[in-house]
Amino acid sequence: MSRRYFTADVSMAGLRTAARQADGTVQDALVAGLADGLHRYNTHWEVDRPHLQVFSPYGRAPLTRHDPSPVGNHWFIVRFEVPASAPDTGSRIRAARSAVRRVYHRDSLDWMGGVARVAPFLPASLLQVAFRCFAGSHDFIISNIPGPRDSIRVAGIPAEQLYGIAPTLGAALTATSVSYGDICHVTLNIDPAVVRDPELLATCLRESLEKVAFHG
Repeated sequence: MSRRYFTADVSMAGLRTAARQADGTVQDALVAGLADGLHRYNTHWEVDRPHLQVFSPYGRAPLTRHDPSPVGNHWFIVRFEVPASAPDTGSRIRAARSAVRRVYHRDSLDWMGGVARVAPFLPASLLQVAFRCFAGSHDFIISNIPGPRDSIRVAGIPAEQLYGIAPTLGAALTATSVSYGDICHVTLNIDPAVVRDPELLATCLRESLEKVAFHG
């Protein structure tokens, strides 16, 4: 039940530039940075994992993307595999974009919709265990949330930073990024029951995310 939370602040301009140079998206750049950080952490412990499994929600199911008046909260969960190591930042971003395109397109199966239809008829405890086992089979989960365009206030006080926290859901790492102003605020939720040295992993992830933005 324990968790370790860490944060990383990354330049949005740097992420956008890195993504654009590699024909990717900001989320691809974040995936590339997290994958590199995990690879560096595994290398420290002499663990060989050539590929990493990623679990991520996207804003809208491809089958409803062109619907001019969608009804309800459309979002779509995809899982894909990325190489753990690559020669440079651009290669990592392009690998992430290619992996997403293979599973996230307008002919993709909306398996979440099917699960949602049968869920009311199944025991909640069974669904919870099944989903945690499924999520736990991934190396990391990432959620990228566009933040407000204008500055916000809480009880009249301007908010300088904005972080989101998502549960680990059985995975070793859940990263949640929220763009606010010119900074991408990333929360790293690490499960110490899975990760031997959370502080080291957080350091590797921060350095890799900064490297992505710097090379942009």
